[in-house]
Amino acid sequence: MRYLLYETNNEKVSLKNEITFMTNYIELMKLRLYENTTVHYSFPDLKTDIQIAPLLFISLIENAFKHGVSADKASAIVFEMKIEDKQLTFYSENQNFPKTDVDKSGSGIGLDNVEKRLSLLYPSQFSFIEKVENDVFSVDLKIQI
Repeated sequence: MRYLLYETNNEKVSLKNEITFMTNYIELMKLRLYENTTVHYSFPDLKTDIQIAPLLFISLIENAFKHGVSADKASAIVFEMKIEDKQLTFYSENQNFPKTDVDKSGSGIGLDNVEKRLSLLYPSQFSFIEKVENDVFSVDLKIQI
């Protein structure tokens, strides 16, 4: 909570701190999951610090938990982050259990807002690809850093 309240007010934050926040969030969410859901994540162990806009990835992580978990069907959620040649890649994958029209648990604008925010913060320096294939939703985000 301290991270959300105090550190994310800055234009840029430490990617190390962002990764710690994401890891803590994922571990917390895992406590709420059904036994038929597995979660795998892999984030880099940074040797040098990189500055990045705050909270870029949390909407993607929240989205995976919101739409990728079923009470009665097996599911898996995957998050991976890599840094190679001044490019940060964040990938997420989950089963696609779309919300019904009667489910009012969200407005459905989260991914659009992520893309708009990226356009403002990293113009011409990112690619954002989302797709559903074989009932699996994935996001592939690349940012030049």
